[in-house]
Amino acid sequence: MDTEFLDWALADFSGYVAADELYDGPFCILSAVDNRCYKRILYDVLDHDPDHDDIRAFLGRLKTALEARDLTLLGITTDGSSLYPTPLAEVFRGVPHQLCQFHVVKDIVKAVVGAVSSARKALAAKQPKLGKGRPSTPAAKQGYVRDTCKKVSQGCGTRLGADTLDDLTYHGSADTTCAGGVNMANAQGCGGC
Repeated sequence: MDTEFLDWALADFSGYVAADELYDGPFCILSAVDNRCYKRILYDVLDHDPDHDDIRAFLGRLKTALEARDLTLLGITTDGSSLYPTPLAEVFRGVPHQLCQFHVVKDIVKAVVGAVSSARKALAAKQPKLGKGRPSTPAAKQGYVRDTCKKVSQGCGTRLGADTLDDLTYHGSADTTCAGGVNMANAQGCGGC
């Protein structure tokens, strides 16, 4: 790296650095930025995914640049990648390492959205598969009356409407009494179905 550039980038060095990697196709760009002045201090372009050796060499270049100017690194921030903790501990022993708040919040939001999505899918899978419209066969209508009576007895607030009672009467079932002995024409729930 050009010495003149490093002199400019480190002229008002805050002591805090943010290190990150950016993937662009087959390339990876390693970057170290002054975390207070927002000046890029170092970068490196790799033609492969970085490993601990690449990060160790990159951090070694940063350490050399800082030591040549009698500067001290007070803290370093990364995105939480597993690439950084081991090389950081080796190259900058004792320097505090923190995770970027943005990346932490992003990971939390991603986990919450994933959990909500899973819960919604599980609830959707439990929904009963019902046909559209009103029941068309006498047996289905009788099942509808029985199910409605059960719902009423469980306190769901459902009442048999006049249309349902008319359908039962039309199909020859003038008896609107449920299995629990309550006349469903004005049922509030019998508790016995």
